[in-house]
This record gives sequence, C-alpha cells and structure tokens, in this order.
Amino acid sequence: MNKKLEELTDEEFLNITKFHNEMVTEHLENVLYDFIPYYIVTGLKCNALWDDNFKRIVNTSLEAFSPYRFRNKIDYNRIKKTLRKEYNIKKW
Repeated sequence: MNKKLEELTDEEFLNITKFHNEMVTEHLENVLYDFIPYYIVTGLKCNALWDDNFKRIVNTSLEAFSPYRFRNKIDYNRIKKTLRKEYNIKKW
C-alpha cells in the first residue's frame, strides 16, 4: 500500500490509478452482466416489472447501484471478513 503520495510524480500516480481503475471496471462489468439478468428474472417472477423497452429496464436495474441506496448500510465488518478470508489481507 502506498503511503507517501507526495513522492509520486503526477505521471506515476496516473499510471498506478489507471491500471487499478481498469481492473476494477473490468470486474464491475462482469458483475453487472450477471446482475442485470438476475434483476430482470426476479422482477418477472415477482411481477415487479412493467412492460417497457428493454434498454429502459436495463437502465432501471442499474439504479440498484445508487450510492444513496448503500451509503448508510455498508457492513464494514463483512468487508473486512471477506478481505481476510478470500484475500488474506489483515490490515484492518
């Protein structure tokens, strides 16, 4: 983990964060392509979807990721447990 941000040049910082952001974006896209069909299927099972065009239904499913929805509901202990168990990271 980097500790001295001020020792990095702007270019070094951008190179590090660019690589990280690309990895996270790729993972998130994979999660989304699993989540969106799940959202649609459960919506159909619960009769909770209205007849609309496909793009609007997909875009509506993405609202589930709204930061406002999760802001006060984050279980930090669950995240720490996953970091320890799945990735062997015990920093926190």
